[in-house]
Amino acid sequence: MGKKIKRVPTKKIVDRILEDCDVVLFVLDARNPEGTRNRRLEEMIREKDKKIIYVLNKADLVPMELLKKYKEKLREENPESTVVFVSAKHRKGTKILRDAIKRYLHSMGIEEGKVGIVGYPNVGKSSIINSLTGRRSATSGLVAGLTKGEQWIRLTKNIKLLDTPGIIEPKE
Repeated sequence: MGKKIKRVPTKKIVDRILEDCDVVLFVLDARNPEGTRNRRLEEMIREKDKKIIYVLNKADLVPMELLKKYKEKLREENPESTVVFVSAKHRKGTKILRDAIKRYLHSMGIEEGKVGIVGYPNVGKSSIINSLTGRRSATSGLVAGLTKGEQWIRLTKNIKLLDTPGIIEPKE
């Protein structure tokens, strides 16, 4: 008998992130950013007046001119957002991402920052956490659904990351 996977309801995860976190990292697959977006979730984050940092992961697999075009599109739609290109696998762009988080928290006078990480399964949420923290804090692999529940992971003395299971929801 295989272990039964307990699915955490998407709404519960989203509510928790919107309630607890100051910043939301919205992880997209750079190879298919549009297909890994969830506009309803983006809308909910904006409605709660939370900072969105779009993380285009696997950016090493996409030509820079395409990444730049997509960055412009995201910034046009969400002028308050930040867009960062990352390759979690090669640990590229993680310092830029970490600095963007710190800069925002500092600008808002937030001492103890909490960062939520959202995105569809397999976009690399756990890999990003691992490359940000420099250690294997989050379980990552090629299988969807490895992250079972929510867990807080310390990024710095004053910043915690909330790792969540992939958000699976019908496309709008």
